[in-house]
Amino acid sequence: MEKMRNYLRKSLARQFVVLVTTFLVVFVIGAVSVFVYQSTLTASFEQKKEQIETKMKYAQEIERVFNQAFSDARGYLAFNRKEFKLSIFREQEHVQTALDALELAATTKDDTQFILKARQFASYYFGDLVPQAIE
Repeated sequence: MEKMRNYLRKSLARQFVVLVTTFLVVFVIGAVSVFVYQSTLTASFEQKKEQIETKMKYAQEIERVFNQAFSDARGYLAFNRKEFKLSIFREQEHVQTALDALELAATTKDDTQFILKARQFASYYFGDLVPQAIE
């Protein structure tokens, strides 16, 4: 080992080669580390993005179904047509299905609170308001 050190220290060219080689090795290790870190961040971002898109899809479906139920209720009250009345209760099933799907995709406390409030509203609307209005 001592002979190797003396061999490298005697020549300026050899010292330069060792310095450049050391720099390149450190640079390559750093570049690989940054690449691995960036890949990990990208994968994590993609996973979170997919979760959010899934939640958005279910939330939009819930909104669409509620809006359809509201329109059907107005249609039933305005025109007294049985098709609208039946559609309201079909939409109730769709709301429950969408809420169940959203519950499976929930990952945060806010998601759980949203689902709880949406279930409470669905229960109030379909359980209390619609029967009163239909009678």
